[in-house]
Amino acid sequence: MISRRVYRSMRDSLCTAMALWTGYATPGQCQVSAGARAQDFGINAAIGVVTAAAWSVARGRGLDGLESALGYGLAGGLAMSAARQVAASPFNGSGFVGREISAAGISLITSSGSDHVTLSFPVGPVRIQLKDGRLFDWRVNAVDAGDAIVNLVRKETRLDPGLSLSSGTFVFRDTRDSFTTGDNGSTEAIGEEELGNIKLAKDAFYARGEPRALYHENVHVLQEDYFSETLAN
Repeated sequence: MISRRVYRSMRDSLCTAMALWTGYATPGQCQVSAGARAQDFGINAAIGVVTAAAWSVARGRGLDGLESALGYGLAGGLAMSAARQVAASPFNGSGFVGREISAAGISLITSSGSDHVTLSFPVGPVRIQLKDGRLFDWRVNAVDAGDAIVNLVRKETRLDPGLSLSSGTFVFRDTRDSFTTGDNGSTEAIGEEELGNIKLAKDAFYARGEPRALYHENVHVLQEDYFSETLAN
């Protein structure tokens, strides 16, 4: 288990790198060129293959497991890319659907080198697991759950059940027009994803009440899932 500080530093650095590689730093934007989408598929497929190979080697399969890792990683990476494009789409439930698709892809990647395929589907901080299509289990990400509890008791935030169902994770409305974020509180923001939960300020909504920052934050939830399942797990 790596420390939270190191994990968040790795996550932020890799997220920034992936945004630069794909050529657009805002995953939630609605109009993305076909070339950018194809590039995103290719990069995520490569990330999937590399991560799956690392899991295979870590399980002692060595070079013999690389062929299987290639298949698992390629399929998982393509699923993650498709899922992020779904999660960024402005329709009700896009975050939930995208998150489950991404989880299936991540599960393939982390099953590389194992004799069993364990599918893990996240709902908020809870992970529902299906092993080899037969055995059900579940676990709770205590860190993500703790962060949700903090937001539940804070006077500045309140839970939005409808948006939470749409995103497949806890979504909180902040009473402020905007808030500061970052390690030193030096960045002003209207939306933030942290530890799998989403927080939206008043300015994160259009005048008629529709969310305008939610779909961007949905993508960050999927990125958080990837790093927590493949690096911190």
